[in-house]
Amino acid sequence: MRQYKNQYGTIFAVRQKAGVPRLMCRVEEGRSWVISGVLAPRTGDAKTEQELQAVLDRTAEELGWTECKDTDAPTGAAAATTGGNAASAESTAETLTTSESGEDANNSPGLPSAPADASPQPPKAADAVPATRTTASSASGNGSLPAFDYSGLDDQTVQDLHLAEREYMSGRKLAEVGLRRMADGVAMAHDALCSCDKLSQLKHGNRGEASFGRWCDSVGLTRKAAERLLQVSRLFDSSTPREEQVLEDLGPSLLYAAAKPSAPTELVQAVKDGDITTHKQYRELEAKLKAERSAREKAERLAADTQREQNALRERINVWSRELQQASKLRNDAENRARMAEKERDEAFKERDGAKSAFQAAKMRGDKLKAENDSLRACPIEAAVVDEDEINRRAEARLQEALAAKQAEQREVSARNAEDAILLFGRQINTSWQMVRPFLSEMDEDGRLDAINRINKEWAQTQEEVMQCL
Repeated sequence: MRQYKNQYGTIFAVRQKAGVPRLMCRVEEGRSWVISGVLAPRTGDAKTEQELQAVLDRTAEELGWTECKDTDAPTGAAAATTGGNAASAESTAETLTTSESGEDANNSPGLPSAPADASPQPPKAADAVPATRTTASSASGNGSLPAFDYSGLDDQTVQDLHLAEREYMSGRKLAEVGLRRMADGVAMAHDALCSCDKLSQLKHGNRGEASFGRWCDSVGLTRKAAERLLQVSRLFDSSTPREEQVLEDLGPSLLYAAAKPSAPTELVQAVKDGDITTHKQYRELEAKLKAERSAREKAERLAADTQREQNALRERINVWSRELQQASKLRNDAENRARMAEKERDEAFKERDGAKSAFQAAKMRGDKLKAENDSLRACPIEAAVVDEDEINRRAEARLQEALAAKQAEQREVSARNAEDAILLFGRQINTSWQMVRPFLSEMDEDGRLDAINRINKEWAQTQEEVMQCL
């Protein structure tokens, strides 16, 4: 089976663990193999040795790892294990070393150091403790940092954390060029403590963000710095092999800036493509981008406000147009009713004038008859011998005849006047009803009922008076 080595000296291979093939890793100088947290997300459904080897080969080709010989020979102090049950060879072989070689430990600036002559010692029976209680501080021999409590964690998680400590401390020793190694170590520890769900955290214990914070304290790392290193690790994880080579040549300030979650996507891609090589250049482009974005957002807000104002104005115009159409309709209806009322008024005036003319003609005929009667009365009756009673009788007869004719003429005139008045009365009733009827539909229900009751009351009173004339 082929195995590969990355640029940091970590060896990856397909190994057997409890009779099951797994993707595992170890440091170049040691012999302790642990399940690889870096390759775990890439495993997928692969289970057999051939499938896992294919995953390893693809990953090595993608990340530019080199193939190396299969050798388990430890070198220097790296063969030291974290301690544990000396009777269990498998447990001892699977425990990751807790410190680097004497040379690495002594040359790491600002890190806990171990004596140069440090060498593995078998645990005494009285001092034997489980490997899960080994701490970074106790392993380095420096008590200035708080010790991390490994209790409650399974062996695999403890081994992953020790590997993370090694990667982080080695990266600190390398200063700027070791920034990625530090980021990988912090990311490995974060995945080991925080990648499982809450149910698994409760089941295994001593996991979660709080536990990760205590681990950061144990290696002398603030939580804010750890978050920045996690961001750098994610930046590398989201990059192609060619982009990773570009990022590895950049300074920490530029890497931190490009790794921020709020970093503009176009600037991050420009950093990965090598178009941005300095932090100053990044800040200048970021400020320019922010100014452009601010101007664009301001223009978009202004356009949105203008659009809202136009929509509101358009709505008001529509309301005004509907109101104008309604007013125009009402005006036309009123003009039609006014023209109709004017026409009916003119007809009523004509009828009134006709009745007045008929009345004057009747009056003139009555006056004529009266004048003739007066003339007859004034004329003397000449008779030589005439009975005075006969004369009076004849005069009375003629007077009665004239009065009867006049009364007949007056009755005829009264009949014509009554007919004209009745015709006028009917027209006035119809005119009044035509004027009232359009307004009834515009009144509310109570007002309409009240108006109809008043009309019925007036009409009932008129009918009563008409009946009294019969």
